[in-house]
Amino acid sequence: MAKPLPEQSIRVIGMFLTANELVGIPGLPGTVQGIRNRLNKLSGDHPELIRKRTGTKAFEYHINCLPEAAQDAVKQRHFNAVLEQKKTEKPLENPVAVTAVKPGEELALMRQCPALLEREVSGLTEEQKAVADARAALAMEVLSLVAAGDTRTGAVNRISEQSRSGVLPEYLQRSADNANARKGKSRRGVSPRSLQEWVSLYQSTNSGEERLALLAPGHHKETRPEQVAWFPGFLAHYRNVNGPSLIAAYRSFSDEWDEQYADQPAMLSAKPSYDAVRRLMVKLPKRERAKGRVTGSEARALETYQKRDWSQMPVNGCHGCRKQCPYL
Repeated sequence: MAKPLPEQSIRVIGMFLTANELVGIPGLPGTVQGIRNRLNKLSGDHPELIRKRTGTKAFEYHINCLPEAAQDAVKQRHFNAVLEQKKTEKPLENPVAVTAVKPGEELALMRQCPALLEREVSGLTEEQKAVADARAALAMEVLSLVAAGDTRTGAVNRISEQSRSGVLPEYLQRSADNANARKGKSRRGVSPRSLQEWVSLYQSTNSGEERLALLAPGHHKETRPEQVAWFPGFLAHYRNVNGPSLIAAYRSFSDEWDEQYADQPAMLSAKPSYDAVRRLMVKLPKRERAKGRVTGSEARALETYQKRDWSQMPVNGCHGCRKQCPYL
């Protein structure tokens, strides 16, 4: 039996292969002669499925000559070889062929106003940029498989399954593990749905900055106190020159809430708790917490700008520079 060739040596030229390249493929005989005889029978009356390989005496056979199991095995080996080829391009900078993918509203707005794109990118952390780069690398691999003859869905599923099993090439597995914004021991690889979305975003962009803006994960932003609808109502009770304690202000606020929404059970059940109030108060700067509770010098002491007492400054002399103004 002839020794099987390494997977990387399989050359798929328009999906035509020689008998030597098919040794070891499931569903075919184990010898070169047996494979050749089998393929001659399978090609039947279709001479277009057989041709002589340019520059050699060998004949090659179209993949459609093969049984279904053999076709799947050939494609699997071929696409794995494509994945093994480490790309030298930077994923975020690699140009994309023109596609029918339309940019989303967010991207269209950024293109109309470049300052928005610049602000979005400048606000990203290094970790967010690394995740965007990993997602771009995976999207580029999907497009490489599509260019090699795979379908987009097939390429996405192939990379997704191998990423979850941890059998992707090392550099690509690293990208798959980094592409998840949420980390965890149970989270490995990427889902087909997420990868499909990243490929679409990748194809809709024209530059590295656009890909950074769209592929970077959003980070959870804290809810600012001023964004909470009921919080100003509580501050009206807390900001009192009598300086009520937090619990006393909350009791007053709670009584007012109960009175105002006495005929609305839903609002009564939605009344903020004391802990919710306390969490928001902690987020306020000291100056805002003291606002309305102190006056006079105490209030001025909390201001960012303090008035200076110029009486402490030496007068000094004013006769060191005597000049005559021509218009006087």
